[in-house]
Amino acid sequence: MHTRTPEIDQISDQFRARARDLIEGEAGPEALAGIATAHRADVDRLAIRAHAAEAENRITLSRLRTADDISRALHGYLTSEIIRGVRVAAHVEQYRRQLDRVRAAVTNARVGDGGEGGAVAVADLDAILAEPTEHPEQLSTVVAFVPEPARDRSGHFTSDDGAVTHGYPLVGWSLVVHPAPATEPRRLEPTFLVEDRALPESTLRTTYGLHLRRLI
Repeated sequence: MHTRTPEIDQISDQFRARARDLIEGEAGPEALAGIATAHRADVDRLAIRAHAAEAENRITLSRLRTADDISRALHGYLTSEIIRGVRVAAHVEQYRRQLDRVRAAVTNARVGDGGEGGAVAVADLDAILAEPTEHPEQLSTVVAFVPEPARDRSGHFTSDDGAVTHGYPLVGWSLVVHPAPATEPRRLEPTFLVEDRALPESTLRTTYGLHLRRLI
């Protein structure tokens, strides 16, 4: 069903007025030809505007696709870099602990030998070097945020059992990098104001057990 607008009503009224004038002022074929000409002029004008709007929509769609492609590439790059950084940090921390233990073993050997440069037991070094590699904890990270212009929108959340319900105002959209492998292929997430913090949907789900049911 098409919604009538004041502009459509105005065009219809203008056409009706011209048709009435032609019918009252002309007779037979002349009146019919005048009405057809007037109708054709209205159709042509609307067609020109429709083609212009279609061309503008194509340009806008192309820009949105380009922005989405850039966003996908940025998301992939940031995901790999964040995961790599977390792993490097975990390994550096592991090597720091190993170095501290080696230093402690050397200090103990010196003290035990009266400070004369005692030997460190091979078994002690083996135990230090055999420390297993830890799997770093990977957290979701917000790498970009765009505010939401419409401040009257909100998200309605419920717990799994439906016993807890909350409504939080929508404040914008976040580009979130999730741990690999991500459980959802989501890139942009609605972000809500929870007390004094802006939290993306995934944080509300994983941290608070709240699921977004609808966004209005």
